[in-house]
Amino acid sequence: MKHRRLVLLSVCVAVLAVIAGVLAASLGSASAETAGADTIIGRNLEAQGIKATSVGLQEGGLEVTLSSRKGGAPEDTWARTVIHREAAFVAASGDPGATQLGITILDEQGNVIYRYEGPIEPRARPSAKNNPLDGLVGIETDLSAQAQKLGVVLGSLSLDADASQGLVVDASASVTASPGEERDLQIQWATVGLLGELRDYCEGAGRLDVDLYRLTVDDGNGNVLVSYVVDPRTRSVRAWMASGVTPVWSQSQPAGLPGGPVAAP
Repeated sequence: MKHRRLVLLSVCVAVLAVIAGVLAASLGSASAETAGADTIIGRNLEAQGIKATSVGLQEGGLEVTLSSRKGGAPEDTWARTVIHREAAFVAASGDPGATQLGITILDEQGNVIYRYEGPIEPRARPSAKNNPLDGLVGIETDLSAQAQKLGVVLGSLSLDADASQGLVVDASASVTASPGEERDLQIQWATVGLLGELRDYCEGAGRLDVDLYRLTVDDGNGNVLVSYVVDPRTRSVRAWMASGVTPVWSQSQPAGLPGGPVAAP
């Protein structure tokens, strides 16, 4: 009789364990299905290496806070670009909860060094694309020659088929002149000039379906002077510059972009 009770008790415990597991799985599934835009975007940012201090919903607005350093950092432009795009992608998927986007970047002392507020405009995430290994081979030699004439050294030039952001053109250049008019001209070519050349080559004949252009300019010693990210579909430019650098790219319409104002959110 005692043995039968022990067997019955063991069966009851096993049944309860199975029920608990099923309930936990159901609750987890329900939680995933009802996850808000803030949770989804927070996960997406983390998966792409963007370390947000906080991501939350406040009265229909999505608020994202980042930590940086005094004066900001070159990486901030890419982070801002990804945040804007992820908010738009999630909105396009039909996920409720956010129609406005707010981005705040704080320095080490908690001072606000950047603030953006604006509507979220839904857009579909780029479809998966292959990375054409010879995609920029036809222009690299010509760009290096152009750069050399201006005293600029063209560094890396590559294509990246990013799983989340689409096809990204990544280019870097080094300027050789000291601060002044000559260096300003070099920086201008390494941003708007280089952008125009890349867009003409990639998009002019429909050769490549580029989603983002990411340009970096340094002083030849590894010190970044400008970080420049362009989203051609929304015609938005996001730039960061080191102290003492003149924003020469904002003095004229970036080459390769249609006429009209260019957003810099």
